[in-house]
Amino acid sequence: MSEAGLQTPNLNFWDPMSQLKRVSHREIEYSKGFLRAQLPQWLPGLAMQWLTLTHTLGVEVKIISVEPTLSIPNDFDVIFAGKIGQEDIGVGASQEALLTLAEACIPGAKNIAQGILQEYLARRFLSSVVLAWGGPQIPEFSFQGIRDVSQMSIAGSVILRLQINSVQCSVFIFLGSKTIDLLDGMWRRQIRSAAGQTKSPGEVHLELAQLAVK
Repeated sequence: MSEAGLQTPNLNFWDPMSQLKRVSHREIEYSKGFLRAQLPQWLPGLAMQWLTLTHTLGVEVKIISVEPTLSIPNDFDVIFAGKIGQEDIGVGASQEALLTLAEACIPGAKNIAQGILQEYLARRFLSSVVLAWGGPQIPEFSFQGIRDVSQMSIAGSVILRLQINSVQCSVFIFLGSKTIDLLDGMWRRQIRSAAGQTKSPGEVHLELAQLAVK
């Protein structure tokens, strides 16, 4: 083929400084602990506490994902707050998600009934998390009611994505700094414990190559 028939490929140079997401020091600090933690492992009886209620109401609830994050989501409208000792904890959702919950539990409910139901579900959820907790002993829990996020000391959250009947929605669990540090340390210790277990020897196959790239 002649040189005239050759086409020069279009090369786009990769600039990691502009194309990669910036990572904060807090994200690095918690990257191997809280942000990696499999939180449901420490709440083994949580689902069972809701089984009777959901069966009675004829509501099917499925957990799609649980995602720890150090950010505070902005797509919520209401937070029901509580305290574990002196530490803030809360559960929140968007107005759309709250209406989805209310409609699934009490179809056609009026505004007052919806508000009562939402507070009941928030109380029950936060209480269930405390009762199902399988980690170290925690201080006494108290429910505080609706709070503005600016009135709370929040260091991060857990995004709980649910499917209620056939509708998906997200519920946010807001956590204080001491709770996040507790979960971070627990997961790091669990990783070290698993890594220290004796494993049977096995074979490892490696392929090494050298590429001549300018």
